[in-house]
Amino acid sequence: MSLQKAAKYIALSQHKKALPSLMKKKSFKSACISEMMKIMARELHEVKRDKQCPLSNENSNLHEAFSYVQNKLPMLYSFLSTSGLDESALLLVFGIILYSSKKQLNLVQSVIGIMLWLSGAKREMFDQMHRWGLSLSISTVLSAIDRSRNKFDIKVTNWKVAWESLTTADSYENDVQIELMEDLQIGDSDGENNENSFEGIQPKQPDNISMTEENGRTNDNDNWILADNDEQQDALKNIGPSGDNGGHGWTEDNGDGGDNGNKQQQNALLLLPEAMVVEENVTVGPSGDNNEIDTSTFSLCFDNVNIKTIARHETTTKRNKMHNMIQAFASKDRIPVSHLSTKTPGADSFLMPVDTFLPSKTEMESIKDEYKTMIQRIIVQHVDDFRDIKVADHIYHPYMAQSKKKSEIVPLGVYDLDESTIHDAIKIGEIMQSYVPKNITIPLFGDGLSCERINDAQNSRISETTFCDRLEGIEPAISEWHKRLLFIQDLFKELFNGSSLTEAGTLCHAKNMLGFRNLKSDISQSFNQATEFIDIVTSAYVVACAKEALERVGSQQQSPEEAFQFVVAEVLRVAWHPPNGLTSEEKTNNNNEDNFEDSYSSDDEDANGTTHTLYKYCKCHEDRGGMMICCDNNYCKEGQWFHYRCVGVKRKPMGKWFCSDICKHNLPTNIDNKYEYTKALLWFGLGEMVRHDAIKENDGPRMIIHWKLDMILFYEKNHPKYFVLGHRLISAVNGSASDQLKMQLMWNRTVKVSGQNIPQDLHMEHLNEAFKSKHTYVYHKR
Repeated sequence: MSLQKAAKYIALSQHKKALPSLMKKKSFKSACISEMMKIMARELHEVKRDKQCPLSNENSNLHEAFSYVQNKLPMLYSFLSTSGLDESALLLVFGIILYSSKKQLNLVQSVIGIMLWLSGAKREMFDQMHRWGLSLSISTVLSAIDRSRNKFDIKVTNWKVAWESLTTADSYENDVQIELMEDLQIGDSDGENNENSFEGIQPKQPDNISMTEENGRTNDNDNWILADNDEQQDALKNIGPSGDNGGHGWTEDNGDGGDNGNKQQQNALLLLPEAMVVEENVTVGPSGDNNEIDTSTFSLCFDNVNIKTIARHETTTKRNKMHNMIQAFASKDRIPVSHLSTKTPGADSFLMPVDTFLPSKTEMESIKDEYKTMIQRIIVQHVDDFRDIKVADHIYHPYMAQSKKKSEIVPLGVYDLDESTIHDAIKIGEIMQSYVPKNITIPLFGDGLSCERINDAQNSRISETTFCDRLEGIEPAISEWHKRLLFIQDLFKELFNGSSLTEAGTLCHAKNMLGFRNLKSDISQSFNQATEFIDIVTSAYVVACAKEALERVGSQQQSPEEAFQFVVAEVLRVAWHPPNGLTSEEKTNNNNEDNFEDSYSSDDEDANGTTHTLYKYCKCHEDRGGMMICCDNNYCKEGQWFHYRCVGVKRKPMGKWFCSDICKHNLPTNIDNKYEYTKALLWFGLGEMVRHDAIKENDGPRMIIHWKLDMILFYEKNHPKYFVLGHRLISAVNGSASDQLKMQLMWNRTVKVSGQNIPQDLHMEHLNEAFKSKHTYVYHKR
């Protein structure tokens, strides 16, 4: 029966379906195995006779040898690849099979020697394996290791060269455009523009200009090249863009003001080849033909990786030792930035208004919309009455397509350097700087401590004379994962209490009810469990609030969409609990009395129509700047925030502080602590979810807005390191960094290895864990 079924499939050319039926016959199975063995024997025989076999040359590249095996031993490769072994292990198996009949496969001996070195084998083992002919000597193995790592970063070096060439080409295009305008003498001598001077001229055919080699340019295929002429090069040194427009505009003054200059710019652009034309008010980026920009820009990331050596028998001379090292990688930018200016505006962050570092009213509305979207998703997923409602799966941003692409990442290896010492921190800065293109600054992502140490290294070399000696070109930039870790840690410190084990609804009670017993107090040791736990508890609270709101809807005649909007609004009303002064609408107490306006200032008009700004805080009602202190009575009617000097405070007091005896003795007594706990948990829980969603979507502006909101948390929870680094990040994206660096800091903060986008410092943690898991046993054996 099986043969008839197989014959039927074969007649229909469906050989894959016929094979299982045929394999049930022992005779057919034996014949297949015999034929496979013959094919593999022929393949091995041909490889043995090949004098150019890379497996016989110890200087061959491992990837080249693996490609050779795939092409020359297809049957053996397909047979062994089903075992699940990685590339190096498969290559070793191939080498052992070939070595059994051909004793001069030096590459196999090198691989075995490297395996012995990685396993921590002693010199005696190397000597014994070398005498048997299975491995090279220890010195030769070390030389092979050095050869294998010589070009490990060649891809990053190529990116660097390509980036430098792109920067040179961009400055050259600006020079050509400016030179054209000067040569053409657009307009009359008295400043009047001659509108007919460019009549009939087409962009691709600049007939009015003689493009010859005599004037330093050629017009072959519309590619203009500056001749190697010293006089022209000297003249071009004094020609360049002016103003703060990043090199995309000119201010030629011919006596007729800026409008005439703009006309000159537009007319001059008509004479450029099509590839050079930069249209005014066109953003090169997320849409249109300009989206296809070949980018070789990249960013760096590093972190410390520590491995402890455990001595088998501790003595006075032999003790446990901690090996402090660092690991780094480079990731190619998915969002193009090479078209942007590299000129640093030089804006002083000290001159930026304080409001720059806090979310504006519009940005708070944006965060509120994120909360609303997250609540909608939870309700639709868990409440049966609204499962048919359609909600947004993604919050749109202009780089959605690029953010879905897989990141190209190049590991830069592990260095035996201790970043905690200033000497090694300087060496780390020099290593990272060696990958930086000339006259360009790129982000060096890391955690708070790593960024601080690189800052210290740069400060220690600030008085040096050259660009390289000052360690310029790298911008230590805080990444997202460690900040998210800090946020969750603060959430647990605020809302998790072991004494509330028997109180239903608390985090401690939910932890035991849901079985999260591996959840530790140190969130860094159980981060995945903590985030999953917070998501579950937050969703449960949202669903509970939604069910209560549904009961209030009752028998009212409402469509499902209207009921859904009402429920979402009620949950949002409970969950929206921002810091004082940052809410986007009037904030009320439990009795809906004593409304407070939430903006920092408001505008009032007097009888003459003159607008006056009234500062909402402190008794002085003046924005004087300086340190401020908050009254611990949340219902304070005097402004709640006060200048130190206005209330006679010299330093931040310990414990609670009240602005007056009225606030101290008139604390509200009818506070519903369970309701306040619910509000706080929903605020922090949904806040964690929207922060994670912004990272998954690679939404740079949303992440920056969350940084602004977290600046208050850093100040209140005493995280000065992250407060300073957040200040640097926000000031960079608001004017103190170049357009190119600003774009990188905002839109290339994440990488995608598989699945969803993750922060760069989280991928660094994954690499550290992989390194420790592979090499911990090495040190233990030694």
